[in-house]
Amino acid sequence: MKFIAQTLKRDLVVQTLNINGFDLDKSEIPTLQHTELDSVDIDVFSKFIQRVAAVGYLPRTPELINEVLKKGDFKYRIDEEMSNEEFDKLFPEAVSRSGDGMKSAGEGTSNKVGGADNSTSNKENA
Repeated sequence: MKFIAQTLKRDLVVQTLNINGFDLDKSEIPTLQHTELDSVDIDVFSKFIQRVAAVGYLPRTPELINEVLKKGDFKYRIDEEMSNEEFDKLFPEAVSRSGDGMKSAGEGTSNKVGGADNSTSNKENA
């Protein structure tokens, strides 16, 4: 990113200024600022959150909800000082049964081990 910003400043900005008749001192030339690239793929992150939450390993707190909202580039944030009652009204217990398969020894929600594991052909489980 630094290399790209320097190249744009040196080549694009300076040349554009020159073409348009601006003769600026080096200290007056506009600079370009960049932010760090997002190191987490949002699709991968959302799968992680869903899977960890589905088996009950994700604490339900305003701070964590705000981290997820931030990663999803949402502007909305939860008031981290709200009472537990207010928070529970916003986020009632989940009704998803996606974590049920983690509670038993067999495939999916079965009670015994046996048979083929057909879920291995699902690319989302890789």
